[in-house]
Amino acid sequence: MLTTKFRYSFLIAMLFSCSPVLAHHSVGGMFDQDAFVTFEVEVVEYQFINPHPYMTATRTDGSDELLTLDMDNRREFSALNIDQSTFVPGDKLLVTLNPNHVPSTTFYVNAIEHPRLGFKYVTNVRQLFGLE
Repeated sequence: MLTTKFRYSFLIAMLFSCSPVLAHHSVGGMFDQDAFVTFEVEVVEYQFINPHPYMTATRTDGSDELLTLDMDNRREFSALNIDQSTFVPGDKLLVTLNPNHVPSTTFYVNAIEHPRLGFKYVTNVRQLFGLE
């Protein structure tokens, strides 16, 4: 009898552990990397946290929708001297974003143009470019 309970417990555990999961670090699992939207936004809040900084922002086109913009990891930003003071409330940015697979107000940042500091950041290039 103990053996039968063990078998069923093991089977149930295996079923739960094999179920598909959208991993936190799976950008492609959460966001459509083939789709892009570009907005001018105003920063509301920027959190320079591990493992991924994020910001909340509103579009400057009059939409009152609060957007959550997920970003590359903190270590990569630190290597570029991007820190908590880089994005402050009121900064106006031009952002190119990958939308969430599930319609929402959460996006993944693909590129940022930051006029106040005069740079452009592009995901996966890992360097800053000057604005012309």
